[in-house]
Amino acid sequence: MKPSFVAHLFFLIIFGLWTQDLCALNINSNSSHVIISTTKNDSLTLPVELIYFDASVQPEGVLLKWGTATEVNNFGFEIERAYIATTNWETIDFVLGNGTSNIPINYEYIDTTVLRTGIVYYRLKQVDVIGSFEYSKTDTVNFLSSITLENPDAPQEFLISNNFPNPFNPSTKINFQIPIQQSLKINLYDINGKLVKEIAAQEFLPGSYQLFLDFTNYSTGIYFVRFESLKIVVTKQMTFVK
Repeated sequence: MKPSFVAHLFFLIIFGLWTQDLCALNINSNSSHVIISTTKNDSLTLPVELIYFDASVQPEGVLLKWGTATEVNNFGFEIERAYIATTNWETIDFVLGNGTSNIPINYEYIDTTVLRTGIVYYRLKQVDVIGSFEYSKTDTVNFLSSITLENPDAPQEFLISNNFPNPFNPSTKINFQIPIQQSLKINLYDINGKLVKEIAAQEFLPGSYQLFLDFTNYSTGIYFVRFESLKIVVTKQMTFVK
């Protein structure tokens, strides 16, 4: 074996060990050349500990928040979005990571280009400095019934506006005000009084809110949105026309 070939082979082996590429290194040789093939080892976990990932609807778009407990050689996060679950994922942006860190780090990103229709899916693709990656869990937002806090100041009275526009196609909005903290149920019914969707059943803080409704996947007709607290029941009629 020629000395130059031995030196070349030694360099390739050392380089493969140094990069720690999470790959199996296979070397086949004859008297004239070396062939290197790599195989990804999916059993190894990347050294970034993701502790949460949440998506929520805001007036400006969809707010994504996530945090890491530790990071090692973290290049960053590709933000992916889909309008159909598990298919047609698209990368909408990239957020740089913090390399190596042993303290908790929080990240935020607002998706201002999202189409406000139906259910939207989000996930993170965490990429390290050598190009290996793994995906976060998937989180969703539902634009059929998104509720946003428009103003945290407490209003003087409980008030629910008519939806606007009305008739509408395909979406409409209802503004409502809550003067004190209280439980509130919001449900959607069809013309026959059948429950179409449970929009909310939760405790609301004082403030002014906006309910966004998207009927893209619903049939033309008359619908009712019912707001119910311990003391007040208000029903609003809406007309959806395709």
